This record gives sequence, structure tokens and C-alpha cells, in this order.
Amino acid sequence: MALPVAIALLTLACKDDITIDRVREADYDTGHSTVYLRNDDNSRRATGIELREATFVRKVCLGLTKGVETPCRTTLSVDQTAVESYNKTNFTTYDAFPAAQVSFDNGGVVSLGKWQTLSLPMGITLEKGALAAGKYLLPIAIDREALGGGISSDREGSTLYYVITVGDPAPDNTKPYKTLCYVEVNGHNLLNTGAYTLATSGKQLMDIVVIFAANVNYNYDEQRPYLKFNENVRHILTHRDKYVKPLQDKGIKVILCVLGNHDFTGVASLGGDVATEFALECRNAIEAYGLDGIDLDDEWSSYNSSSPVGGASGKKMGELVLALRKAMPDKLLTVFNWGLSSSIPTTVNGEAVADAVDLAMQGSYGSYSSYTPYGLPKSRYCPLAVWVNPSNRTPSTSTLAYYSQSIINDGCGGIFFYDLTKDDASAYFSYASNVLFGEATVVSGPLYDKDF
Repeated sequence: MALPVAIALLTLACKDDITIDRVREADYDTGHSTVYLRNDDNSRRATGIELREATFVRKVCLGLTKGVETPCRTTLSVDQTAVESYNKTNFTTYDAFPAAQVSFDNGGVVSLGKWQTLSLPMGITLEKGALAAGKYLLPIAIDREALGGGISSDREGSTLYYVITVGDPAPDNTKPYKTLCYVEVNGHNLLNTGAYTLATSGKQLMDIVVIFAANVNYNYDEQRPYLKFNENVRHILTHRDKYVKPLQDKGIKVILCVLGNHDFTGVASLGGDVATEFALECRNAIEAYGLDGIDLDDEWSSYNSSSPVGGASGKKMGELVLALRKAMPDKLLTVFNWGLSSSIPTTVNGEAVADAVDLAMQGSYGSYSSYTPYGLPKSRYCPLAVWVNPSNRTPSTSTLAYYSQSIINDGCGGIFFYDLTKDDASAYFSYASNVLFGEATVVSGPLYDKDF
């Protein structure tokens, strides 16, 4: 088993759906207008915030499913009574973020004029104060009693949930384009990703590092898919202070890839309740080992429509994506665009899959494609897949530089590297970093052999 038996059994005993999610505007498409609250940049019902500096500002908007003739005016506030119900529904134990450390622009008053369906963004300021490091839940709600006639509301649609991670300031690795790197940990040391920095600014080259890979397999005794770790992945996770924390201390996010493993299960065969239960198991693992998120890769599965989990489809993979987002609103979720991931519908069960994905990567090494799947914006897509290992390195240096410029020209979000080894790749990386960041890449720390 991938997790201690007690945790796994607790997970499986919880059959209730995770219901906190993005705004489903289609649910409100009735003859009248329904009010809802949303983030200014996404429609997730719950999302994460890292509060590492003294203050943090988030912006939200008030929306109506249909414009109305009478202007709408209400007030936003902290709804501490929603913390208990969220924890019960989502099997979490978050403490409430102190309402006294939350302030609203304009006193929280937000308005919609005649026939308007979305308000201007309102700023919500969070103060770190003397809060201890940890995770807190902040529900922001609409005063539903203040709404005028002809407008309906419910608690789910009129409440946003923020999972707030309070911690020390992190190194500033902010760059205009994201860099993501897979490491084949069966043969190479994860720590090598932290050895590369930009020559002038000193920022880390890598933003997101992927442990490649955990697996999904079927447990016949328990009749369910489960998360499996081979001996190499397990060694890294159980020795996270040696292999994971040093990268996180440099401001690098470390996430876990979930990959098929030669049976009929895979990331595209887990739909419905099965997806919900597997997402909970993934969340338990990510929390237990202090990781920053999950990556999905649809490879090495032997799907079979007559198997206990049925066949595979893009829709099922979309359901898993949405289940993972519901289970982990504060974690990264990335998708390798290969296999059935390219067949994920834009909308699954009335929900936009693109809203749930932080970053996706084009999966054909050495090539470039800015075509994005399931309605994902280019700003969250890596159109270039680079194989770094010297024995398979592709594309060529000149092509790497050319495609890096294409990332800029096409308005894409970043670049994807695969299979980093101990070999010094700084000169090769520089063909990308000089274009994307205006800086060469240098080796600023030791390069490691696999040591276990």
C-alpha cells in the first residue's frame, strides 16, 4: 500500500462527495437571476493563498447569472460559521483565519448596476500578523439578506473558500515564464534541479520539479485502485528533509507525478466515485510528505473496458482532474498532454476543466505546439518539450533558442524539461534562458549522483 493502512481505510470510509468547487453557472440558468461570488481570475469555489509577507491582496467579483433591471447592492464579510461545515464535507481540520486580520475595500460593499452581470473587482487584504505557521480556512460570503427582489442565492454559490498557508518569506524566483522539470528518480538525484540558477539575478532556473513517478495500480484484495510507490520514490518521500525540503527552501515547488503501471488502471480510467476516492488518497500522500501538488501522465496503462474500473476516456480523466482540484484547492495540479489527456472535454459534468489545471505540457519531445487542450489558455501551457539527458538530447541548441522565442511570440506560459541527469546542462539550458529571461544559466551548487 502507498499509505499507512489506517489512513487508507479512513479515506475509503468517506464516501460523501467533495462538494466545494468552482461556480457552476449552468446550475443557475433558470428563469430568474442568481447571485454568486467568484475570484477575479478564476471560477474555483476554493483556492489556495500563500501568506508569507506581511499582507496579501486577493480580488473578487460579484456576479449575476442574468442581468436585472434593479441595481444590486450587498456586503462581503468573513463567514466563520462555514469553517466547520467545510471541514466536515472535505475531511479537513483547518483552523479559521482570524476575521480581525481581513479587511475589504469600500467596507465590503459591492454593487451591480442595471443589467450588469459582473462587478468590478474588490480587493480583500489579509494580514499575517503573529499567526503561527500552518494552514487556515477563510470563507468569504455575501450578505444574502441585502439582495433585492428577483435575485436568488444559496450558501454554496455565494461563498468563496481560501485555504491560506502561513509561512516564512520564500526566495523570489519570479520570472515571466514557468519552468517545469521531470526527474527520473529511478536513476537520478532530484537535488540536481536546484543546482541551476540565472547568472545575473541568481534566481532558480526551475520553478516546478516533478518526482517521476508514483503509479496507479489495482488492489484486488480491496477491489480499488491505489497510489503505489516504488522503492526509489518511497525513499525520496521518507527522506524528504534530504531530497525535497532543500529544493522548497530555494523557492522550488516539488510535485508528484502519477503514472500508469502496466495494468488496466490509469489516470484516464478513474471516473465518478473512484476518482473522488483516489483524489483523497493523493491528497493524504501530498500532505503526509509535504509536497506541493500532483502531476498526471497518461502512459503505461493497459486499459480494458471489461476491467473492474471499466474502460478509459478523456471524460474520466477530466473527472479525476476535477476531483483532485476539489481535494487539493491549495496545491499545484499539472497535466502532461499525452494519451487521453488530449481527449479531455472542455467541460465535464458542467465544470470547466481548464479552471482546475495550473499548467499543462506538450508531450512530444523536441517539438513545439502551441495548440492547447480542453480550452486551457496559452498562458498556462508549455508548448515545448525538451529532453535534457545528453544521450537523448533534443531539440538542438539552435532549435531550442528558436522555439524559446516562439513561446514569447505565442504568449505561452513556459517550458518543460525532462530527464535531468548529473551531467552539467547549464550551457544547453542557456539557449532557452538567454531568450526567455535575458540571462545565461550557471551551475551554482553541487551536482549529485543517485546515492541510494
